[in-house]
This record gives sequence, C-alpha cells and structure tokens, in this order.
Amino acid sequence: MTVAMILLAIFDDRGALAVHERSLKRDQLKSEVNAIKKQNDEYRKDIENFRSDPATIEKRAREEMKMVKPDEIILELPEETTPTKEPAAK
Repeated sequence: MTVAMILLAIFDDRGALAVHERSLKRDQLKSEVNAIKKQNDEYRKDIENFRSDPATIEKRAREEMKMVKPDEIILELPEETTPTKEPAAK
C-alpha cells in the first residue's frame, strides 16, 4: 500500500513529475512572454520615432523602399567579390 501511494505521488497527473514538467513549461512560457514584451517595446519605440522624427521616416524610405528626392540619382554598385586564383599558365 505504501509503495502504491509513493508511485501515485510521483507518477500521477498531479504528482511530482507532472508538477516539475508544468514548472518547466511555465518557465519556458515566461521566457517567451518576456521576449515578446521586449519586441513590443521596440515596436513602440519605432512607432514613436515614425510619429515624431522625420529623419527616421526618410531613412526607412530610402533604405527599404529605395525612394529618392526629385533631384537625386541612385548609383548601385555591384558587391565586391574576391577574385579566385587561377593556376598560372606555363
């Protein structure tokens, strides 16, 4: 009878193992919530900058939308690549 009680205390859905698993899951969820809160704070800062800082709007428009002012010209250069060494011909 005592062995059965111990087994139930450990392996039952309200036993020690289940409590430990739920505790791990709770910690994981808390970590996810904190990461999402941090991301939300960054979004709030971005929104505030878009509402109040014209330089932020201009920067985003130029970098992401490739927008230019009427009197500007964009020159896009190809990315530099390192030349490969070819064996010298003899």
